[in-house]
Amino acid sequence: MSYSHGLEKIYSFEVVNPNSVRPIATLPQNDKIQNDGTISLQKSTLLSKKEPSKKETTEAYPHAQSFDFGPKFSDGIRAARLDEPLESLGLTPFALKALQTRGIKTVEELVLFIQDLKGQNLKGLTQFHIDEIKQKLKSELGANPLQKSKKVDWLAYIRALFYSKDAKERAFFLSRFDLDFLYPLKPNEKIEMEKWPSEIRQKALQKMSTFSQDEKNYLQKKIEEITDCLIKPWMEKRNGLATAYEIEERLWMISEPLAEKAFQGVFAFLKPLIFQQFVSLHGNLYAIDSTTANQYLKIVEKAESYFYKPNSTYQLKELASCLEREFMRQWIGFGTHVIKEFLLIYPGFSVGRDKSGNLFITKKKVTL
Repeated sequence: MSYSHGLEKIYSFEVVNPNSVRPIATLPQNDKIQNDGTISLQKSTLLSKKEPSKKETTEAYPHAQSFDFGPKFSDGIRAARLDEPLESLGLTPFALKALQTRGIKTVEELVLFIQDLKGQNLKGLTQFHIDEIKQKLKSELGANPLQKSKKVDWLAYIRALFYSKDAKERAFFLSRFDLDFLYPLKPNEKIEMEKWPSEIRQKALQKMSTFSQDEKNYLQKKIEEITDCLIKPWMEKRNGLATAYEIEERLWMISEPLAEKAFQGVFAFLKPLIFQQFVSLHGNLYAIDSTTANQYLKIVEKAESYFYKPNSTYQLKELASCLEREFMRQWIGFGTHVIKEFLLIYPGFSVGRDKSGNLFITKKKVTL
């Protein structure tokens, strides 16, 4: 009697032709079952099978593309204009009042309201007013206002934050950042503000510099969204490090078109909150996170130990190679490329070129 392990039926699947496997379904009339158990597919059946179009998939699964995995994995940021109050659109008084009676307060609420209309007739809003609102939204926010963007509308954030503030106090505070043009005063209001004594000016600055918890949370959330989606991925391509000037330059590049003076004013206002999103190192250098900061500090600290003699000089590639081997003995895997980049950006070293064109490093005195 031959030995059997009982798995013959399972192993027999190895000889099955994969092309003969089909989902369980009703057999089309043109297809035939052969004597060997396989199915013969006719050309007409093959041609009739087609993938559903993108439109069909979207209609069948309207929320299939609405998964939110966070700003870091997003194609862009939410449009800042959506946070602005309804009054910022400049609608006619009748349309504005009709919308406000329905509890609509922000531009985003209006966009969602218009999208849900679907041809309905609403009391107090004629088709003329609805067309007016749609045209205004299209001119201000584009054809797809809910589409995410890779550009930042800084002025929209400022308008949304200060809209409900006192007009004169708001203008006085924003003038410190050259942003008072966002909410221009009437001539008589401007004259009255200019006559303020120092005590009223000081109270106005103190009042406008104090934000509610909701306002702080709003700014914090928006800055985190911008940095996580548009700044940190850029820093990752630079080994997780950037100087304050490079971050400011990057913020300018991802901004919606605006005057440089206006951007400088916004940056001066938001600067403390922006740099809180990174880990501060010595000087004006920032790391993307604490892990990168610790890696950088380990590398430069170990590199400094090689300069125990005055006027010591090392070729960059040789020093990086020595550091890589030393870290590998500790089971720490820093690549040569990362080590080189960290050594070049470290302000404690001077970098030059020898006659052969090779980069070399010397130590300079610096206060950390």
